[in-house]
Amino acid sequence: MKSVVYVFDFPIVDIDPVRKFILVNSASIVLNIISLLAAFIVTYSLLFKKISMVYIARSPKRYRVLFGLSGGILASITVLLSVLTITNIDDFHFIDALTIGLQTYFIFISLYGGGVVSGIITLTCITAMRWLVDPNVRMTEELSCMDMVAFAITWIGLRLDLERHWRWALISTTTILLQSGFFIMKGMDLGELLLYIGSMLFVAVVMYFIMHYVIQSLEMYVYFQRNAMQDFLTKLDNLRSLHLKITRLVKRMKDTNRDYTVMIADIDYFKSINDTYGHAAGDEVLRQFSKLLSEYCPKKDILARMGGEEFCLILSSGIEDSEKLANHIREAVAGHLFSLPTQQSAFITVSFGLAGCNRDRVHTVNDMHEVMADADRALYAAKTAGRNRVSVYQAGDSAGHFRRSGWN
Repeated sequence: MKSVVYVFDFPIVDIDPVRKFILVNSASIVLNIISLLAAFIVTYSLLFKKISMVYIARSPKRYRVLFGLSGGILASITVLLSVLTITNIDDFHFIDALTIGLQTYFIFISLYGGGVVSGIITLTCITAMRWLVDPNVRMTEELSCMDMVAFAITWIGLRLDLERHWRWALISTTTILLQSGFFIMKGMDLGELLLYIGSMLFVAVVMYFIMHYVIQSLEMYVYFQRNAMQDFLTKLDNLRSLHLKITRLVKRMKDTNRDYTVMIADIDYFKSINDTYGHAAGDEVLRQFSKLLSEYCPKKDILARMGGEEFCLILSSGIEDSEKLANHIREAVAGHLFSLPTQQSAFITVSFGLAGCNRDRVHTVNDMHEVMADADRALYAAKTAGRNRVSVYQAGDSAGHFRRSGWN
């Protein structure tokens, strides 16, 4: 009985060993470029809250520069990899074109995420790396020009008033067609060109869904995080955020001799505003009052709405300086004409209760809550004395005597 052996002929087995090595090496390079793109998307997710214009009217330039540099460095690595695959600018193949096409997404993501500043930095890094490592000057010039055209297409596309998926489709399709025309002029085979177009369209779809998922997830995360820690009406810290910052402050106080002051502010006769002008007017007064407090409260200090018309400030200054600040705020509020949604306007006054502390007084969060209770007692004293006043709790004064300043 004879045994029969079947031999399957795989085309890749019979190709020239050198060409086989080039194919395997090129495939590895493409996978590395895709990995670098994934790393750039991760970088975008880490910097999302700092560079997204949805949450910051004007994001700090240093974060946009950092994002652009990270994209530029990662894209520069892809330039180094692509130099290994492209040997003849007049004889482009599928892998050569794919490495160039994938580099475009670094520019796109950089522009999309960080704006013009990030995009220009990424483009500059790519161009500079090409001039440094590519010995073919003609190739460098032509690819750099194509990158600049891709940058312009992306910038224009992002400014169009279209849905996100339509913008992505328009930019990707236009860029792919532009690059395809370039590769045709360089003698790329029609079959390889169609394979390139199909592959890049597939990459565009995959990248869109990845970016869509990442952005949607980050937007939801930021939305819920901010709503959990921010007062919806005034956009100040809420009570939960206040307690969290107090916990951090108590830890810092152990390492400093700085004096701190807890200041409790309460709008006088706020109920009458609601009763006279309506709750919408009361909400508007709270918003404008919060804005005034924000203008006077140092950025490094704590400002939160405790609830209703009561606010808490924790200042990194002594009781005397804080008392002066409280009187400045009190006078500013008393002289401010509050515009109401009813086309009317009103004047209001505010009372303050202050209590000082330092690391000798505060050792735990509960100790800080006691200081806040002292400030609240001082506020009650200011209300009792006639409102529109600043009352300071005297540390260790169990008799409940307070120093007061200001008058009706």
